Amino acid sequence: MALALIQNNFRAIMFMILSMAFFAVEDAMIKFAALDLQAGQILFVLSIAGFLFFALIARVQNEKLFTKKLLRGPVVIRNLGEVIAGLAFVTALTLLPLSNASAILQASPLMVTLGAALFLKEPVGWRRWGAILVGFTGVLIIIRPGMDGFNAASILALIGVAGLSMRDLATRRVEVNISTAVVSAAAYFALTVPSLIVMQFQGGWQPVDTATFWYLAAACFIGPAGYYSLVLSVRLGEMGTIAPFRYTRLIFAVLIGYFFLNERPDTMMIIGSILVIVSGVYAIYRERIRSLELKKHPPQQDI
Repeated sequence: MALALIQNNFRAIMFMILSMAFFAVEDAMIKFAALDLQAGQILFVLSIAGFLFFALIARVQNEKLFTKKLLRGPVVIRNLGEVIAGLAFVTALTLLPLSNASAILQASPLMVTLGAALFLKEPVGWRRWGAILVGFTGVLIIIRPGMDGFNAASILALIGVAGLSMRDLATRRVEVNISTAVVSAAAYFALTVPSLIVMQFQGGWQPVDTATFWYLAAACFIGPAGYYSLVLSVRLGEMGTIAPFRYTRLIFAVLIGYFFLNERPDTMMIIGSILVIVSGVYAIYRERIRSLELKKHPPQQDI
């Protein structure tokens, strides 16, 4: 059993790293496409592709795509978070250096912990509160409010992180009998109309040249591949073991930015990123310790 667990965790780590590499490459494809297209058009294409991908999976699984269950509160809130995250982060990604946008994105697990404490009333000890404080200090160092490194795109990236956190928190309340494919298809479908509206305000549909077409096609393929790898990772391994490897996305983003986008992270960005990653990994570690303690000493129920 121990050997099987080690092997499964190793495979899960590999799938997690592969997933983060896919997502970093998808972000790079979006940046390349943004050289000729506005964010609204890019997001509209991605949302259509994502919907078709998960609709196909739901069809194969004989799942109904549109049911009354999708109108329930947690699903609606999840979709709203997805819309906020998609519109804000993709727009920020077209304006910010890839490494900076990815570094800000790494604050998402910390914001989920913060949201769980504030809105779901989950207990968070002083150590994790400290990790949250350190992590958001790192974010402030990255975006540098009041300094030359700061711009409105950084705020958009933070709004995107807030949207992702809303999505993840709402996912915890989505009924387990609603399949992942149906929930994901609904989220992408919810993105189509807002992205279409944004596209109209940005000048409508623009002609797509050959190079940009392939950038978009690659993003449409690589994004679902990253998601599929992520699902495999979560199903194979223990969350406490694989979760820290989510931060490899930033490593891939920095490498892609350095070699293909002529980006050079400065000292402040590196220091801020280190604070975000270290605090995030520590928060994950403390969450795992707490889960193990609850398993050993479950809370007493009043009879």
